[in-house]
Order: sequence, then C-alpha cells, then structure tokens
Amino acid sequence: LAQKKFNTKIEPLLLKKANKQQTMQARDFIEKNDKQSLLGWLKTGYDPNFQIKEGTLLTFALSVADFDAVHALIRYGAGLY
Repeated sequence: LAQKKFNTKIEPLLLKKANKQQTMQARDFIEKNDKQSLLGWLKTGYDPNFQIKEGTLLTFALSVADFDAVHALIRYGAGLY
C-alpha cells in the first residue's frame, strides 16, 4: 500500500545500501571464490539485493554454481523472489 501511494520502494531497515562499486566488489569475491572477503562484505551489513547486470548477487552466484556464496547471501538477507 505505501509503495503504491508514495511510489517508493521500502528498504529493509537493518541493511545498508551498497553503492555500485561496493556491489561489484562483492561480485568479484564470488567470481574469484573468495569466501572470506564475501563474508566480510556481508557482515558489514550491506544489502545483497542490489541489482547488477547479471541480476542480483544471488543469481550471479547461482550462475557460477558457487553454492557456499548462495548460502551466505541467503543467510544475510538476499531475496529469493
């Protein structure tokens, strides 16, 4: 209702908004299979749902079959829908 009335997207309150550069860093962590850096990025509180050219970080992790990254992203708030 609020989204329709004010034409804004409601963001989760506990997640920080990452900028494009920070999100591309997380994408690189997934691509390089750098689990520790990805976990550090997620623990910082960044929102893993930021859109990249491949979709989201979750869809990118699925496309490269990095299931550890998939589990971490979901655990830290990545949307499934």
